[in-house]
Amino acid sequence: MSADLPLEEPSRRLSEPAGARDSDVWDRGFLPWDVYFGVVWVATLVFTLGASSPGEPVRMIAAALFVLPAPRYVWVGRAELLRQGVDERCALRYIGGAVLLFLAPAILVGETRIATFALVPQCLMVLRLRLALAR
Repeated sequence: MSADLPLEEPSRRLSEPAGARDSDVWDRGFLPWDVYFGVVWVATLVFTLGASSPGEPVRMIAAALFVLPAPRYVWVGRAELLRQGVDERCALRYIGGAVLLFLAPAILVGETRIATFALVPQCLMVLRLRLALAR
């Protein structure tokens, strides 16, 4: 055996932790998800209010309806996401309510559909994969 191939060293990692590429990076804290959901919500609200059609009264109604899911996420949704769907009935109630609150503004102004970028990850976090994909 060659002398430059050390075989009797203690085991170690081949590389340093990859930071954002670590397998458990999202398990370290929930702040990145809160920021992501907040950015999507604000961007959706800005696009909704800045849409060229329908008229301004309809956009204002859609924006007012779109504001409703935000406090619901803070009071109910975040806790449900942290539990990661342990109680499936509670998870279904949360996702069902979120979808219902999302539908009215989505029907009124198409730009609110951008919020699906926040709604779909929540479905995948709290529901089993087959059930989440069906929703």
